[in-house]
Amino acid sequence: VLVLQAAAFSPEAEAGASPYGALGSRAVEAAQAGQLDAALQSLEEAIASDRSRPEALIERGGVFFLQEKYDAAARDLAQALARGADAHARELLAASLHLLGREEEALASWNLLGGPKVAGLEITGLERTRDEVARRELLFDEGERLDLDELRETERRLLETGAFEQVTVRTRPHGD
Repeated sequence: VLVLQAAAFSPEAEAGASPYGALGSRAVEAAQAGQLDAALQSLEEAIASDRSRPEALIERGGVFFLQEKYDAAARDLAQALARGADAHARELLAASLHLLGREEEALASWNLLGGPKVAGLEITGLERTRDEVARRELLFDEGERLDLDELRETERRLLETGAFEQVTVRTRPHGD
């Protein structure tokens, strides 16, 4: 679900005669009316009018996300985050990266927000060892935050046991 950040672009911004604010407000109104192409046009004009501000990039990234153009969404959201921190943009970036199959980058982005939590652990493909032996090497457990560095270290530890030819630890988001 995309939540347009209408507070970033408001009618008050238009009253201030800022081309950026007026274009942004127009884009939000168009997007809320389901007119995504018109929203994109206004957002592109806003971005061109002030390249230092992140709001239009965040909104355009959101529109691209709605259109399932995750590469474009990730590009815009990363550019916006380079201009300043924004939890909404970071969450949307993480979701875009995950949908692109870039799981480690997504996890790194979610980690900056203090998440995600491990909802469950599933170990499959055990042939030369028991489940409890493999679980001893895990650096995270259900209910805990899944940290990218701990995930990588867990993969290394599992390989070093000698019980596995190959180890792949994957994330599968569930709900929020």
